[in-house]
Amino acid sequence: ATLEQLVSRAPERERFAALKDVMPGGISRNEEMLKNQLTATREDVRAAQKRLEALRISDGPPLQLIGAGLRVNYRRGRRTMVRAYDKPEATAFHEWRKHVKDLGYQMQILRNLWPAVFKRVRGELDTLGDLLGKEHDLTVMRDVIIKNAHGAIVQEDLQAFLALTEEREFQLQSEAETIGRRIYAERSR
Repeated sequence: ATLEQLVSRAPERERFAALKDVMPGGISRNEEMLKNQLTATREDVRAAQKRLEALRISDGPPLQLIGAGLRVNYRRGRRTMVRAYDKPEATAFHEWRKHVKDLGYQMQILRNLWPAVFKRVRGELDTLGDLLGKEHDLTVMRDVIIKNAHGAIVQEDLQAFLALTEEREFQLQSEAETIGRRIYAERSR
């Protein structure tokens, strides 16, 4: 899907048609990966349930109970955003996305405390997470194509494709930066 979306933007998309053939993974491989992911997720959920059952949460204002974790996650998100733009590597943007998603989950939990604000922030976080997810998908796709494209496409077309990918990554990173700077404008205090 990432390849299709990217190529559909290209003025000469037919020159990239051969790239579809170098993308690995048939249905059976994807099903196996999904089964493995579901098994791992099931184990993670069971472990989280056990940790939750072991917690002794006292009565108190909700923000006091979760405020420290919220501050820590916000601070991590802010730091990883800065790191991603200081040293723009795929892993930095992917790490930032994880903290964006975590903050989005926290806003979902807190949404009834201040609905007008938290709903809007959650929407911004969802948009930011989607942008960073698309950027990550492009990075993964590019790496797969570089690894598998030898001989399947002429070098000139491969270079044009990589330039197209880089341009789209830059667009997504720019859009993400605009939203991220708004969300992470203040210090965690």
